Amino acid sequence: MAINRNQTLEEYLIEARLDCMEAVLQPSPDGFQVLLKATQQVIGTGATKEAALDQAALQLSERDLFCDTHSIPLDDLDRECRMPLDEWLSCVDSGGFIDYDGSGHPATLTHRGSAILSPSYATAKRPLPTWVTHVCWYNK
Repeated sequence: MAINRNQTLEEYLIEARLDCMEAVLQPSPDGFQVLLKATQQVIGTGATKEAALDQAALQLSERDLFCDTHSIPLDDLDRECRMPLDEWLSCVDSGGFIDYDGSGHPATLTHRGSAILSPSYATAKRPLPTWVTHVCWYNK
């Protein structure tokens, strides 16, 4: 999930359900960096604020995805929206699904996670946890 250019880092963290993580955007010798306050870990760098925020957003969305416990049983809507991972990836690769079309949750045949799985994440060829076999895709 990329940060909207009009969105602050705090707004992104809330939208990504990571608002418990306090982060700060600050100048660095090469431009800007995003730090987690608790650990002082750099999670994004860039020549511009936007580049640093985009990198931080990708790092946080990946962390959220890999920390997901996929423990939410599928309800009726989830079952209707569930599709095999390879089918979802094919739709993303062909341009059939883009970030503005909706959002998804990583899933198995019987459960889903709480992390948001966006087409831009898949387009970037970022890794997925091995437990992900399906995606619950919700069109807007």
